[in-house]
Amino acid sequence: MLAFTDVDTTPDARWLEAGLRRFDEDGAEFLAGAIAVPIGQRPSIAALVDATTFFDQESYVIAGFAAGANVWVRRSVVERFGGFNEALERYGGDDEEFGYRLTGAGVRLMHAPEVLVTHPPRRRLRDMARKAFRLGYSQAARRRVPAGSLSGTIPLYRRPSNYLPKRRLQRLVRVAALAYEPTIVELLKMHAARYVCVQLAGLAGDYAGERMVGR
Repeated sequence: MLAFTDVDTTPDARWLEAGLRRFDEDGAEFLAGAIAVPIGQRPSIAALVDATTFFDQESYVIAGFAAGANVWVRRSVVERFGGFNEALERYGGDDEEFGYRLTGAGVRLMHAPEVLVTHPPRRRLRDMARKAFRLGYSQAARRRVPAGSLSGTIPLYRRPSNYLPKRRLQRLVRVAALAYEPTIVELLKMHAARYVCVQLAGLAGDYAGERMVGR
């Protein structure tokens, strides 16, 4: 069994026990554990955006991958289909490519909310923009992975609709689950921050990555 997490996460005291139980009892091959993002009683706008934008394992599983901050896989599966693509290490997005490769081959990905790690939120908007830029940058590299999920797709920055702000904030239920209710002013600031520091920063990263990776 192989279990992965990040250096800045804190696994729950029963993380290993809970993960192994899912493999033993459910016959899992590929597992996505939950990633909690505690925002505290007086969160910054960046923390609120972070909690509603990233590390949503339940949505990721539906899409077909898992964030590498809490992912489990049987060694036999890795031996059959390979591990993380080392060519993507400097660009990021290797966890997405890994997940899509496995689920595309028919490996079932399960969500396990009880297999929990905690990840601190980003508290500054500049850190949020840097994260979104890196994710956008990795798109160009993943478009060049043969038979990958993004292979041959149109760059995000070339799609005019991607420059339009979203009509509503998504995943607010994740903040509600943390027993916090944003004010109207906070919601407006979150909407602006997500557009500038996530959406536009991601497009800028995609453009930069296309220019650099294509050389």
